[in-house]
Amino acid sequence: MTELDGSLGSKHGAFKQSWEALEYCKDILKPTKNDIIEPIFNARIKDVDFDKKVITYSQNRLNSDLDVVGTDTKAIAYNEAIIMVYQKTPTIVETLFNDSSVKLSAGSFECEKFKDHFVLGDSQTTHKLPPSGSMAMSIAGIMSGEVYGSLMGKKSAVDYSTASNTCFSLVGENPNEAISVSHTFTVNKGIIKGKGNVPKNAQGIYRAGSIAEAQAAWIYSIGALYGNFGTAEEGGVLSS
Repeated sequence: MTELDGSLGSKHGAFKQSWEALEYCKDILKPTKNDIIEPIFNARIKDVDFDKKVITYSQNRLNSDLDVVGTDTKAIAYNEAIIMVYQKTPTIVETLFNDSSVKLSAGSFECEKFKDHFVLGDSQTTHKLPPSGSMAMSIAGIMSGEVYGSLMGKKSAVDYSTASNTCFSLVGENPNEAISVSHTFTVNKGIIKGKGNVPKNAQGIYRAGSIAEAQAAWIYSIGALYGNFGTAEEGGVLSS
């Protein structure tokens, strides 16, 4: 969870306050063993049994030189599971453009090697705006203007200052409560600077049920694009 400077990024204060108040962790920067989620490295999920709540996975065995010398199949029981699909879009884009980084032209979302081809979000890795779902939606609006200008023969540099980004984190349940950070951006001589804002109430409390509801509404709005609908009540979970 911690970044290189030992902090928790822009939401550090909100995480610290929330987790200590909810008694998840007495000291967020000095966690005990029971506070830490242990990662399982070099592993790939093979099956999830939702009835028995068991995950089967393969794990590589490495030698001292970190070479793979074998693979074992293991199983682990769980109480709650969050399954995240592997992000394959960058690999597909790399294959299409035969370019590992898909470098963009300066001040543009146009591919440097392939003119009139545009890529957004974390499908590539060279734009200076942070990769996230919220930012990808913001970039889509900016990029559509660039594509339209290109079609009309009026190419112009992208205005990154119109980008915005909001990141939610659910920190409590029953009732659901969340924290968030929003970023706005300014551009000066090609240098992009982001300014973050982490909201809190008049009593200085960061977590709020209203933020959890806003997070659920964002999830539902994305789900609606793929035919999933629901009502964002009390930070509910999306269902099809």
